[in-house]
Amino acid sequence: MFIRVHLWLPMAHSSPGLFSLLTPPGEGGIAVFAVEGPGARAALARAVSSRRILGLEPGELAYGRLLDAGGGVLDEVIVAALSPREASSGPAIHSPQPATVIERFELNSHAGGAAAAAVAGRLRELGLEERSAPPEEPDLSGPEAQFRRMLPEVRTRRQLEALCQWRAENGRLEAEGRRTRTPTPVPAVMKTHRVVIAGPVNAGKSTLLNRLAGEDRAIVSPHPGTTRDSVAAEVSVRGLAVELVDTAGFGRLPGDALAAEAQEQAWREISGADLVLVVLDASAPQDAGGFAPELLRRARRAIIVRNKSDLAAAGKASGARCQASADTPQPTSAPDAPLAPTIAVSALTGAGIEELAAEMERQLLAG
Repeated sequence: MFIRVHLWLPMAHSSPGLFSLLTPPGEGGIAVFAVEGPGARAALARAVSSRRILGLEPGELAYGRLLDAGGGVLDEVIVAALSPREASSGPAIHSPQPATVIERFELNSHAGGAAAAAVAGRLRELGLEERSAPPEEPDLSGPEAQFRRMLPEVRTRRQLEALCQWRAENGRLEAEGRRTRTPTPVPAVMKTHRVVIAGPVNAGKSTLLNRLAGEDRAIVSPHPGTTRDSVAAEVSVRGLAVELVDTAGFGRLPGDALAAEAQEQAWREISGADLVLVVLDASAPQDAGGFAPELLRRARRAIIVRNKSDLAAAGKASGARCQASADTPQPTSAPDAPLAPTIAVSALTGAGIEELAAEMERQLLAG
């Protein structure tokens, strides 16, 4: 998750600037800190490993690592330069003092209690003063107001980049008196996509979910029918926010009413999914004629995942991408069932997972 920090003009000249956490603690994929003040740029340049910060212009982004006082890495961060703010250095009388230009930035990092606390602690070490809330900004522009509304929904770095770029582009158009191009930034990138993992019992669906999630979310067992209820995990697939749903396996489990209900639930998940991963065991003969034709008809989009390729017969290359063919468990008994791309993987070893992720990205961004 990412955290966002804002820096702004300090009330006293003894402080180089202020910072405040913009995003709700523990929510969303990022934490954003607002940072503003006469020493904001210099403070960030001292702590973030990016040479671009010293020359960063409003609307531009800099990527780097936030370093502690000893040079250790605290987190990967994104620094966004905002349009400066003018603050009068004297009272508004007949001869007002010249306005002081205050530089403003946002520091975006992973969210989470420990991550946010580490970032805030480092900003305090740099001499920046912490405030519980950013200064009031009643006259936010349209793009900036939309940016603030959407920020809590950001889950991945790719989403944050898209949102920042959208704000910068539309902010420039608005400043020039021109119409903004899109009401919302890149909907397919900002969306959280629902991807359902389906297939026969014991095909390795739960192992695949754990591999894509990077941690154990589903129980893995050699015994068929282990997953009875749907298991969901929120993950990032090539920067896209994805809610993975592992469903009960299709197959005959005589006399098991719970398994039958779980399979009905699986069908409901498949019908509502943005993408379905049809997981089949490449190391064993498959009778795909039972559920696969109906599954492919119900799914909006599908990828056939030939799992356990490490156990398959020699000559079937691990990780290769191919179109459906005679040796693929693609149903042939239903001519109206759509063709689906096929990826050979080993969820156990990780072979072919990058190819699968690339195909998932292509399918999810297809609209």
